[in-house]
Amino acid sequence: MATKPVPAALTAAINTGPFKTLFTNMVDFFNQNLTDIATLASAATVNIGAAAAKSVIITGTVTITAFDTVDAGIIKKVMFLGPGGLTLTHNAASLILPGGANITTAVGDCAEFTSLGAGNWRCTDYQKVDGTALVGSGGGSVLGMIPAHYERSRKWAQKGSDTAANRRTLVSPDLMTVNINNGGYGLAAAVELDVNTAGNWDTTSGTDYTDPANRAGKNFYCYACIPVSGTVPVLKLSVNATVPTGYTASNSRKVCGFHALCVAVGAISGHTLTGYLAGDILPQSVWDLKHKPASNPEGMVYDNGTNKWVDIYLSSVASGELASVNGGTIADGVSATAFHWYKLAQWYSRVKKRMLYQHEFVSASLGANQGTNITGSADPNTTTGHTDTAGRRMISNIGCEDTCGVLYQWGSDSLSGGADAWANAYDGNDTGVAGQHYRPANRVILGGAWDDGARCGSRCADGRHSPLDLYSYFAGRGCAEPGIPLN
Repeated sequence: MATKPVPAALTAAINTGPFKTLFTNMVDFFNQNLTDIATLASAATVNIGAAAAKSVIITGTVTITAFDTVDAGIIKKVMFLGPGGLTLTHNAASLILPGGANITTAVGDCAEFTSLGAGNWRCTDYQKVDGTALVGSGGGSVLGMIPAHYERSRKWAQKGSDTAANRRTLVSPDLMTVNINNGGYGLAAAVELDVNTAGNWDTTSGTDYTDPANRAGKNFYCYACIPVSGTVPVLKLSVNATVPTGYTASNSRKVCGFHALCVAVGAISGHTLTGYLAGDILPQSVWDLKHKPASNPEGMVYDNGTNKWVDIYLSSVASGELASVNGGTIADGVSATAFHWYKLAQWYSRVKKRMLYQHEFVSASLGANQGTNITGSADPNTTTGHTDTAGRRMISNIGCEDTCGVLYQWGSDSLSGGADAWANAYDGNDTGVAGQHYRPANRVILGGAWDDGARCGSRCADGRHSPLDLYSYFAGRGCAEPGIPLN
């Protein structure tokens, strides 16, 4: 059987430069079917799909921006044989390259392209002739082929509490790999992001979040973004919950976030947050894709003692759901939407939260004021960082606001109680739900109210109340289980 002559371009390449040492690899490429090779000149659009061959040699130096339209599933193996390098132009739809970045080829580079149909192609493998990793692919195409990949050596964290600079600095893992738009990227060393530094933000126009006053009581995010070149992602802070300013969903990915302290803590002996200022990063609020609640993470802190995520603020209604926000109108028994225990339970379940059990409340509220209530001994109506009658900030060690001495918070615990008779388990505040209960269990309320003084504290509990009770000093605080991490 006659064999097809080896193309002249290939013969010339083999006899020069580094190809003498890589001849075996090149022969392996062509040995798949040495009689089935097409040679095409580089152009803006190269018709590799129409080539009557499984393997294609591309010569020339013209930049390639597209391949032709053929049926989905067709696979072509390509070798670039110059005489010099050319540029493969990444396109997120029509020419998807590893790393989501352009590739400058070298003579002898090999690649595999798979047609997605409609003129769209994906590079599923790329081997550089010198054996090094493909620039922009995060160490090869493998990470780019693992959907939603994210892995790291340790959690993201606030740097520390010993200095003012550390309290406002977010620290990345020292090793991290992440898939961004089907490209692999990675960190090989920790990156520190001081939130007072303009260059760490996506933008400082409009509201400048390098100003601590502008950060107070807000949620922020960190995005890994595709760099102009290389494999190390650009890290950008942003207030935007979808994409950072100047980027798109195709070249960025949200990897972590945090909440900024709403009001300075002041000096509290023995408190983990003593000395923290408004706008500093709440250490227990830092989350990432592998350490976050089952609910949305905004306005929450992690309690190591119970392995639960807990709302920072008393619940309020935002966009039709219960939320933990600074400056929100507290949802209680007489608010515009009135909440008893049953209604809180229903609404929390919609956002993957629930009320705390008493032991969880105790853990989350430790470090808060004990035996005192809010200054002024009156309903504050809105959430923020309050002080008690002794002038002390009403914040717990993990950063929960107003746990003790502001409004009682319904708990999940049930206690014996209720009449030996059937009665409606709903009231005029309920819609779409009915049913009666017999000797219904009472539900505990926790923490103490705005005028309870010495009763207030982490172990304050009252088990006398029906789950249908509606009072202005009964509110809620949500908690969530840890979410299932990626990978």
